[in-house]
Amino acid sequence: MVSYTNNTHLSKQQVRELLQQLSGPYWLMGALLYSGGLHPAECVKLRVQDLDLSHSHLQIRRHLPVMLAPQLIPHLKLHLLRTRTQHLKALAQGDGWVPTSTAPYISRNWLLQFVFSAPGTRVNHNQLRVKQPFPETRLLNSVHTAAQSLQSQPSISAYDLRRALAHHLLESGCSVQLMQQQLRLVRQQNEIDHGGDNSHRDQAAMQLLFREIFSPRVLGQKHHPDFVSEPAAVYRIAS
Repeated sequence: MVSYTNNTHLSKQQVRELLQQLSGPYWLMGALLYSGGLHPAECVKLRVQDLDLSHSHLQIRRHLPVMLAPQLIPHLKLHLLRTRTQHLKALAQGDGWVPTSTAPYISRNWLLQFVFSAPGTRVNHNQLRVKQPFPETRLLNSVHTAAQSLQSQPSISAYDLRRALAHHLLESGCSVQLMQQQLRLVRQQNEIDHGGDNSHRDQAAMQLLFREIFSPRVLGQKHHPDFVSEPAAVYRIAS
């Protein structure tokens, strides 16, 4: 078993071990924390429109799009398919509302739905049942619990997955510029001095990193039989 310390970032093996201790939506959120370089607060507030699964991209607000591990795309599609089914049922019952930042401050638009919603709803001043984002504390606690199963006194938090990605990208030979883009430390393309050859090398190195982290052995434990039985067309509904 790999040991964890306070002053070093998580190794690739440690990230794999930590993710293997998570299950269900917690595993998917943990994988997104690493693959997308997300803060926990960003992860639980993801909207459907933030995901571009056809290009394996994630884009939050005005930041540049970042690459998601291609190995996660089938899992995300299946998750969104289930979320879409739940949303259609809610629409049929007159529900399906989510809060928005612009007037009228609620919407039932599919693209504005949360990727991860909290159980239940909250009744607003108009007596409408409004869905809320998944509680950040539950994600933090799930990662903490998973870490405890690896060591008696761990010092790992969900934030360490984002930090680990930064170190692993640089260790894999990716440029500082790509690391900054992947962690959304820059907003505009003109802030990145990125040559064509470097860009190709960066993408190849990042793809190799994701293959190491999300290996078939690791993903096999999260494999769902629906991936085999569901036709590919059904995933277009979710993407």
